[in-house]
Amino acid sequence: MPSPVPADPVVLHADPWLLVIDKPSGLLSQSGRGPALADAVPARLEPAWGPLRLPHRLDRDTSGLLLLARDPETHRSLSMALEARRLRRTYLADVAGWPSAPAGRVEAALAKARHRPPLYRVHPAGRPSRTDWWCLERGAGWCRLRLEPHTGRSHQLRVHLAWLGHPILGDPLYGPARSRGAAGRLRLHAWRLNLVHPRTGEPLSLEAPLPWQGAPPGPLTPPLGSDPQPGRGLGAP
Repeated sequence: MPSPVPADPVVLHADPWLLVIDKPSGLLSQSGRGPALADAVPARLEPAWGPLRLPHRLDRDTSGLLLLARDPETHRSLSMALEARRLRRTYLADVAGWPSAPAGRVEAALAKARHRPPLYRVHPAGRPSRTDWWCLERGAGWCRLRLEPHTGRSHQLRVHLAWLGHPILGDPLYGPARSRGAAGRLRLHAWRLNLVHPRTGEPLSLEAPLPWQGAPPGPLTPPLGSDPQPGRGLGAP
């Protein structure tokens, strides 16, 4: 049975230099090789908006805010802002279990464990990676976290949270089977974006509403990962 066609991205901000969109879950940020991977954000938007360049990406199953540059200079400026960490990105995620602290920091290097399909893991020889997190809400065997990545590694949030013992609900790569079926989709959303506009110098702040409502369907009992494994970067941010 073919997968359902993802919804169209919603343009939340547009000016002569850049777009900010709310990307739906299931839609690729960038087209891949072959017709099966052709449907992506640029293919949907370029007929109306002209050539677009991506200074960053979201995983296919992650929803939320995505920046697109409309010219090479803006793309270069946004890429530099990301590299210098002048662009603040905030995510929301529903995860299995309850962390033992109200907030924490993960500093764990990430390396590729497999190429096709890509899979990553915590490894001392990997690239330095940091994620700060705060617990916003607790439910029956799950909690909602606010996440701020200080680096932009592929699958960073998903791997860091799984490593802590709190995989994101619905994660088909890093979560155990019973946490996948509890959510219906990957419960990771790029919620808020704050930056200085690269061409006007004005502050730009946007927010994309959470696309799912309430708790996962049914409690996760016994709680999965109710305590993080010890010694794994749980100092306060």
